[in-house]
Amino acid sequence: MNRTARSTRISTQLMLLFAGLALGTVLVLALVLNRLATERSEEELGHQFAEIALQTTDKLDRTLFERYREVRLLSIQAGLAGGGLDVAAKRRFLEEMQKTYPYYAWLGITDPDGRVLVSANRLLEGADVAARPWYANAFKGKHLTDVHEAVLLSKLLQPGGGEPMRFIDIAFPYRDAAGRVAGVLGAHLSIDWASDIEQSVMRPLMTRRRLEALVVGPDMNVIIGPAQLVGTRLVPNRKGLAGAGQNGYAVESFGDGKTYLVGYSRSQGHSFAPGLDWTVLVRQEADEAYAPIAQFRRQVIVIGLVIALLAALLAALLARRISQPLGVLAETARRIEAGEIQDIEDVRGGYREIGMLRIALRSLIGKLQANEGAMRQAARRKDEFLATLAHELRNPLAPISVAAELLSLAPPDAVQQKRYGAMIGRQVRHMTDMIDDLLDVSRVTRGEIKLERRPTGLQDVVAEAVEQVMPLMASKKHLLAQAIVPVPVWVPGDRTRLVQVVANLLNNAAKYTPEGGRIDLALSIDGGRALLCVRDNGIGMSADLIEHAFELFTQETRKTDLSMGGLGVGLALSKRLVALHEGELTVRSAGQGMGSEFTVSLPLSTELAPSCAPVQARPAPAEARAGGLVLIVDDNTDAADTLGLLACSLGHEVMVEYGPLAALERARVHPPRICLLDIGMPVMDGYELAGRLRALPGMRDALLVAVTGYSQEDDRRRALAAGFDEHLAKPVDTEVLMRLLERRAQPLACS
Repeated sequence: MNRTARSTRISTQLMLLFAGLALGTVLVLALVLNRLATERSEEELGHQFAEIALQTTDKLDRTLFERYREVRLLSIQAGLAGGGLDVAAKRRFLEEMQKTYPYYAWLGITDPDGRVLVSANRLLEGADVAARPWYANAFKGKHLTDVHEAVLLSKLLQPGGGEPMRFIDIAFPYRDAAGRVAGVLGAHLSIDWASDIEQSVMRPLMTRRRLEALVVGPDMNVIIGPAQLVGTRLVPNRKGLAGAGQNGYAVESFGDGKTYLVGYSRSQGHSFAPGLDWTVLVRQEADEAYAPIAQFRRQVIVIGLVIALLAALLAALLARRISQPLGVLAETARRIEAGEIQDIEDVRGGYREIGMLRIALRSLIGKLQANEGAMRQAARRKDEFLATLAHELRNPLAPISVAAELLSLAPPDAVQQKRYGAMIGRQVRHMTDMIDDLLDVSRVTRGEIKLERRPTGLQDVVAEAVEQVMPLMASKKHLLAQAIVPVPVWVPGDRTRLVQVVANLLNNAAKYTPEGGRIDLALSIDGGRALLCVRDNGIGMSADLIEHAFELFTQETRKTDLSMGGLGVGLALSKRLVALHEGELTVRSAGQGMGSEFTVSLPLSTELAPSCAPVQARPAPAEARAGGLVLIVDDNTDAADTLGLLACSLGHEVMVEYGPLAALERARVHPPRICLLDIGMPVMDGYELAGRLRALPGMRDALLVAVTGYSQEDDRRRALAAGFDEHLAKPVDTEVLMRLLERRAQPLACS
């Protein structure tokens, strides 16, 4: 009964949780998509409407310019004044001009006093027009008059009656042969020309999209548009059009209770014609413009409800599957408590976590201890994890490292570029050091560390380690005091590993000493052994922590190291490296806040110390070396490209391929002298690719280099066995790579 109640409770909670999450996610997604779609639709439609308005405005301006130019040219034509042409000839000329463009409602010539001398079709001949605005404006230099009604002319043009016609006036004064003003040439242009232009542009769009086009004057009075709006004044409520530019779009309302998406364009005239300062508006109701978005929003909400329902049903099934095995486990635990059975029976169904719970309970009841085989298996899995982790981290580090090297090889005047390159390089080296520490721990644990032991001067080891940690010392304002024995101290050891040990101890002291502390480094000889002591006045160590200081992954050590930016493996690694040198690493501390002291004891060398060590010269600059054809193959395009750029910068001709098959085809046509191959590639791994490349004509003596994130000793042996000449771990050490490339700088003999 209790089990049923618990199962129901889990089911209800999961149903509500899953349904709520699904519905909430869909609703949030719907809101976000609705907003994005609305903004996108508003932008696209707004630009379209603005473009239509601009086309209409441009066509109006150009057509008005043509009429403006015609009247202007006619006004300066010889013969308007005087006897060049008789009255009948002038009338015929004006009538012919009217026929060429029917929107000329009236054309006429006046004398200086404003009396119409001659006009097309004799309209208003003899009439006095001196009081008309167009006549006065012609002498003031204003040759274009905005829309107006002419009642008398309308009656003459429409004897049967009708609405008063509206005109635009164009007028220019003309002169006689002596240069005196002889009168005015005037033209009344019917507003129908503008309406026809507006309709020619808008008619197809209005039927398909239900758009509305308006032409308004400077005061927002409607000049052209629906009959019920002509002559009315539009008042924008949102001020989206107020202060706007010459062309664009806005969301606006005009006091009719509707919101519109409006594209607009203002008339600016054309060429030397000034224009009428009209504005063309192309608008559509917002509900109509955004109708597809609203439909999409409704569809998303319906889909969300369906998904929420399905999620609730799925949650009920999951809850039942979870609660049933839990009930079995609870009943089994009760029977064990009652002494009815001794072990937990297998639970069918359920999830992995249920099985893990059963295993944990069985372990507690039986009080089993992990045997040696289980420990070895756990260690093997840990080592496999470390190797895999190093591989996965090295792959992205490879292109970063090469890119940093390229930045550092920038021209001398690229100071900032070199600075960035050095910065990236430092971070890459820092990450690489951490990965190497992890791999070293794995190798030491399995006994795979191979030391290159030879007589090594500890003074040189100390100097190199101090050089490595000085940036950290300086950043924390520590005083590093050195007390080095004056006589040379030689030990049989691996110089690189000993530097690693000393640098680890100095780094440890610097990290755990508060800013402005003192660190003492002493090197001495005592009874046939070399003693190296690192002492600080830092946070110190408790007795419990000293007991576990050199253990891997101890909880206290890991917690402290992680808070200070370490991995918690430095001391353990140093302890094992010193042991491999037949030495001893010990620690002392008077307690927390009393500082710590680490002492390394190493046997002195019995062999004759070398007088000097050979100095390796840095490879010559890339531009000073002869190049060679290099083939780079890596399915990581960034890694391949950056490695190619590096090889190219070193003076080599480079071929880059991202797959083994393409690389084989390329090598058949152009056999390379050097091949840099990744190992972990799809279709064909680097080992097989190396064998096939080696079998190609002209490739027998080519230099094959494995460039890979697999960096264990077994990986190196396998690469050499597969036919590689060298094995480089990612990120590639550029100096090592430069030396390898330099080795094949001269042409190879092809077989």
